[in-house]
Amino acid sequence: MLRAIVARALCASGLHPSLGIHHHNRYDAFCLADDLMEPFRPVVDRAVLGLKKERGPDPPLDRDAKRVLLEALLGRFEAGGESRTLFDWASRATASLAAAIQGSEKRLEIPALEPTPDA
Repeated sequence: MLRAIVARALCASGLHPSLGIHHHNRYDAFCLADDLMEPFRPVVDRAVLGLKKERGPDPPLDRDAKRVLLEALLGRFEAGGESRTLFDWASRATASLAAAIQGSEKRLEIPALEPTPDA
């Protein structure tokens, strides 16, 4: 799910998700998505950890587990004093990458996300 969010954001920013920076595999159409989803992976890791704490070391990937994982991705996250959805943060990161590739920006904007307390 996270990979799909990032891949859509990459396409919307005019980038091709298969042309990776660190990930390279001729059979993987989403190498760049795999590269750029890494900073957002803790969102999923926190949700999986919560499932393991609640349901044991090897929880089944049933309907409830899928709901928990999806809700984790649909929440709001804070970074830099702003509260946005993961879709918004991914779009900002991919737009920043596109600007860096074009040479109009020298720094890549990757937010350090924290769940919004009210979410």
